[in-house]
Amino acid sequence: MTILYVKKTTGFLFFLLILPAMLFSQDLRQEIAIIKAEPVPSLKESYDRIAIWLENMRENNLSAEMKARKAGSHGSTFPVVIDGSETLFVTNYHVIAGAEKISLEWQPLEGEPLAINDCEVLYADPLRDLALVKLPRGSFSPGQGLEIISNRDALEDGMDIWAAGYPGLISSPTWQLSKGIVSNQKAIIPELVEEGLPYLIQHTSVIDPGSSGGPLMIRENETYRVVGVNSMSALYRHNTFFAIPSDVLSAFLREYGEGAGKASRQSLERNLDRFISLLSQDDGTLHDLALYVGDGLGCKNGWNLYGDRRSAMSSDERALWDKTFVKDTLLGMKEITALDLKDVFTGDDYTWQITSLGEGEAQVRVESASGKTYDTVWAFEKGWWALDVYPSDYAQSGTHDGKKAARKQSSDKDVISYVTALGIYAGPSYSLGRFDGEVPGFGGYFLGGEIYNMWNKYAGTSFSLGWESFKLTGKDSYDGTTYSVNRGCLEFGANINIFPAKLIQGRSVTPVIRGGVGFDTSLDSFMSLEGDSSPFSVYWLLGTGIQFEPENRDLGRLGVMVDYKSLSGLSLGMEDETGGDRLGLTLSYLVGY
Repeated sequence: MTILYVKKTTGFLFFLLILPAMLFSQDLRQEIAIIKAEPVPSLKESYDRIAIWLENMRENNLSAEMKARKAGSHGSTFPVVIDGSETLFVTNYHVIAGAEKISLEWQPLEGEPLAINDCEVLYADPLRDLALVKLPRGSFSPGQGLEIISNRDALEDGMDIWAAGYPGLISSPTWQLSKGIVSNQKAIIPELVEEGLPYLIQHTSVIDPGSSGGPLMIRENETYRVVGVNSMSALYRHNTFFAIPSDVLSAFLREYGEGAGKASRQSLERNLDRFISLLSQDDGTLHDLALYVGDGLGCKNGWNLYGDRRSAMSSDERALWDKTFVKDTLLGMKEITALDLKDVFTGDDYTWQITSLGEGEAQVRVESASGKTYDTVWAFEKGWWALDVYPSDYAQSGTHDGKKAARKQSSDKDVISYVTALGIYAGPSYSLGRFDGEVPGFGGYFLGGEIYNMWNKYAGTSFSLGWESFKLTGKDSYDGTTYSVNRGCLEFGANINIFPAKLIQGRSVTPVIRGGVGFDTSLDSFMSLEGDSSPFSVYWLLGTGIQFEPENRDLGRLGVMVDYKSLSGLSLGMEDETGGDRLGLTLSYLVGY
């Protein structure tokens, strides 16, 4: 299941319903179709880059899902007749957002499916989440069109209602007609309403991912009539589904008939006014501003911008943005671009001036009250004017805040290069002995921290710094004196982590190779052993082990390491070697990884 549009509200997570593409009661099956959208190349590239990032994070299942999105997504659509002659198809905007190619497919109860490719988006409105699609010249749909009636006149709370569409079942779009009731004919939810969409219809007719764009209907005398367009459901609540009212759809269709779907100066001016208004609002949401960020601009800049900003974010911010990019990649890239716009156009009031208007493209100069000017480019995408180039655009200047400094674009692994982990280590040390009669000692504890640098999805390094203390006992071979030495070690290690390409039953096991040096000193002031003139020594260590990561990465990592530590030839100011070689068995638990 892919969730390609997310809005977080108080208490609920509302999501629009569309699925990655893989694949009617009678007459309805002739009318309602599957709509498939193949992403533009830049969005496919972004899916690949995020898939690599997820592999580096060892989220292999999510990485595979991201790669599958390159095949496209699907929703539902139904026909309407405009001016008694032209048949067009209604769906949700979020179904066709970021699409390069669009096709429709009917699955009749009997006979072979009918597919029509190369369909065209004539008019779209992200604010109301509606879009109109036209079949290519010479193509005809099997249906006659569904009648749209006023939801205000037709609906009452508690009355029967039907929802139809093609939600996914396992991997294929599958016909579904469900019956429920109108639970709230006028649901006013501040976080969900937009300009031109003052309320939604809440109902209990089941809709699932893939149902987006399908009709919400009443049935009179065996005839279905449209009263809404299904668009979203509420997570964490049962039987809570929402549709765009048919009165809003009728207004949308009237606007199209009056020329709203054409690249006119009037439609550009309307979007510019709203865009400038959002820039001037300190509390303007990124979601609203992102509606005016073009798909092309978001795909081109979004992932680079996120890589540039992610390291400066708090852990909570990173977690929220990570989820947004995984659940709705296009939305994430447009919203992070909107965040960048807030930084570029900040702390001032702005006006705009159209300096040139061509076919599908406009040059717009934005000027601040303090006299700064910004040249922007707007493009007409799917019947909607959206920002295509602005001063911070990587493709234009590669700069931020107008500075002409070179700027390294973040690679896929840079987004997650550095991860800090705090570890608690504990385990015994076994002395191999450098003197006759020396007996094993015990390593009391080792405390340390580590910083990970992931080269790629296969390997990385980590650096540790910590303190170890242990007690060594033995019997001197010259005079039979029994001695006891308390020692402390400050230790630095460099580890090479070999990340697995696959998870093992939902968990990863990481082999580790370790090397390092330590600074060893007596904790009993100065040693009294004959022939020893200094309590200080340097030792080297070699080790190997594994780290075990559970499926829930928030639980941290468990590890086990075996180290060989030797003072051989590295004593400082010692006539004889003291303390000898030893083996260390270390258990570790790392948090914050």
